[in-house]
Amino acid sequence: MKVVKSWLQEYIKEPLPETSVLVEKLALHAFEVESVSQVGGEDVIEVDILPNRSHDCLGHMGIAREIATLFELTFQQPEIEVATDDSVSTADRIKLIVEDSKMTPRATKRLVTDVTIGESPDWLKNRLAALGQRSINNIVDITNFVMLECGQPVHAFDADKISGDITIRGAKAGEKVTTLDGDEYELMEGMLVIADEEKALDIAGVKGGNNSGIDDSTTNIILSVCNFDNVSVRRTSHALGLFTDAAKRFGNGLSPELPTYALARLSQLIHDVAGGRVAADILDEYPRRPQHYRIGFSTEETNALLGTTLHEDDILNILDRLLFSHEVIADPRAHAAAIASNYLGAPYQYDSSVIYDAPERFSCSSFTNFLYVHSGIALPSRSIDQFLGTDPIDESELSPGDLIFSKGDKPYTTDEVPDGIGHVGLYLGDGKVVHATGNGTDAVVVEEYATSPAFKELRGFRRVRVPSAPRIIATIPHERLDLRIKQDLIEEIGRVHGYMNINAQNFTDKHTPDTSKRYYYTAHIKDLLVGRGFNEIETYTFVEHGDIEVAYPLAKDKPFLRTTLRTTLHEALEKGLYYRDLLGESVIKVVEIGSVFPQSGEHLSLAFGATGVKSGKIDALIAETVTFLEEELGVTLHGNIVDGIFECNFSGLLSELPEVTNYDDIVIPDSSNTTFTPLSPFPFITRDIAFWTTNTDVETAEKLLREHAGDLLARIDLFDQFTKDDKTSYAFRLVFQAHDRTLSDDDVQPIMQTITETLANAGHEVR
Repeated sequence: MKVVKSWLQEYIKEPLPETSVLVEKLALHAFEVESVSQVGGEDVIEVDILPNRSHDCLGHMGIAREIATLFELTFQQPEIEVATDDSVSTADRIKLIVEDSKMTPRATKRLVTDVTIGESPDWLKNRLAALGQRSINNIVDITNFVMLECGQPVHAFDADKISGDITIRGAKAGEKVTTLDGDEYELMEGMLVIADEEKALDIAGVKGGNNSGIDDSTTNIILSVCNFDNVSVRRTSHALGLFTDAAKRFGNGLSPELPTYALARLSQLIHDVAGGRVAADILDEYPRRPQHYRIGFSTEETNALLGTTLHEDDILNILDRLLFSHEVIADPRAHAAAIASNYLGAPYQYDSSVIYDAPERFSCSSFTNFLYVHSGIALPSRSIDQFLGTDPIDESELSPGDLIFSKGDKPYTTDEVPDGIGHVGLYLGDGKVVHATGNGTDAVVVEEYATSPAFKELRGFRRVRVPSAPRIIATIPHERLDLRIKQDLIEEIGRVHGYMNINAQNFTDKHTPDTSKRYYYTAHIKDLLVGRGFNEIETYTFVEHGDIEVAYPLAKDKPFLRTTLRTTLHEALEKGLYYRDLLGESVIKVVEIGSVFPQSGEHLSLAFGATGVKSGKIDALIAETVTFLEEELGVTLHGNIVDGIFECNFSGLLSELPEVTNYDDIVIPDSSNTTFTPLSPFPFITRDIAFWTTNTDVETAEKLLREHAGDLLARIDLFDQFTKDDKTSYAFRLVFQAHDRTLSDDDVQPIMQTITETLANAGHEVR
């Protein structure tokens, strides 16, 4: 993603540091910076945002928030005041219908009337131009600006082109949409669309349709800001081959809370730039509003995981910089008991969720989980799992915060608990238990557990395991979808603290991992074959033909999973044969161990083959290699040789091989002096030269050729040598290649002419 530095400055109170300093810290703590450029006098920084941070950082506000965290600056969100008109009503104009709230967790619509379509102001055009975007008109430009600001895609429909109410639904099989750029797409059944009563208006989350687009005659618009299921959008985008900025953001997931800001900002800017009257009311379909995630952890857990010596104040400072609210709980069990009374009378709902239903509604286990989550400890969601994940205690040991379990009306059973667990409550002391019950009261109540009908069939008393150290509880902002468990949050603390600030420490305990039979024999067989001149390769899993077709292939010409390694190995050998002069090998030999997917079931396959000599000799070479492996392994390889390639079922072979206890004879190559040079994508040219010489060894002759061949020389090999009388003939093959272009004879001929003249001047006779 490209961001403009001066645009970032708008969200940070203090002056930003120099671009070079900013880029260095971003790269060390957050994102890879791919480039910095100047566009129209603006510093434009291209940042590589990985999917785990696309939820909050595919917009200038997200990057600015990150910079503010790293440099300990003050992040400031734009102040939004929307001038609304009570005489304009969205509800009077349309109704909003969402057919499946799982596919569309949230949908908002707002009417704006009497807008004036025209050119965007210079500030808006310049912002977009710095990012390589062409200005279209003021309304469309504002929708692009809002997405680039906060990361939430938004859209504006021409209200007068909409017939009746708006429905977000699955497409009908064969339904077609022509997008804003004029391309027509035939949709598969179930792909999400936003539609009116007559037609689909756009491909939801991917691209708008031209039958409701903004044009010069538009005066009334419907603003649309939604949240769509990321998997649905991603599948639709890939199936249609339609990749847009909106699809990228929706496809990686966005918080359903983000439309609140985006719609307000969109309304404000359209009113300021295009005039018009903004409706006071908003249609907002949001049936399941999630609560903030709360994550409990301790200073000790943080240091144990990161290898640091941070203090509690250091951690709290980092949470403040991240804008995460937090509290510290000294005694989670006592805290859980203390806050329980705050929720007395809350309705009971079977199988309710801590995230989506609490604190308005509770089941018995969601209530105890909720109390402990707010005390820094996460419990399992089901009562039986809470039972199994806690420690048994005697009734005489009960203290506030302990759990009491009973059979309940709908018990779960396991081998450990054959009588079943179906209800749980939290002990308050003095014989009282607080619990969410559907047993007549249908609410959170406090009762004597000895007389409560819900606990007439007791299953035991348990204590939640609580570390002795105080719990830090952080409340995660809605936009941070990547932080869900304490390990996520501790990693975030380490990132902000700086991994370069963590001192290396030696392990105090030695651990010997279990041996893997698959790993051992995979490595051992490859070592054996590499020792006989084979090269290990990995080929593409997806192929043109096969037994199992992929629903959404990465490449349209390779929609199947391979059933054999033979086809891709053959292609690799053919390519190797072409490159053998560059590789310096007359015979190309390759080996691969990888998964194959025939109709009978997935398994590992072992295949190796060769090319570069006559077919009969190749088969003999491979047969000799099979015999060699059988002798080394002590088993028979059940496979066959076809066209110089042997293949067998490696998974089946593993079952016949003896177990292993160590990796002592696995070769670990020394790569300390190894350098890697990327293969040029351009063709190479070969030239042969032979000459007679007297009293010159082959090393001296090769050095002479290298000195005059220049930078285009990729390889030199001696392929013939013989002596007659007092003279020796050397024949060398020279391979020339460039990394930036395709060479021609005009590039190589002057080099060969120089080499020939040099040899002659040195007294050598070129043949």
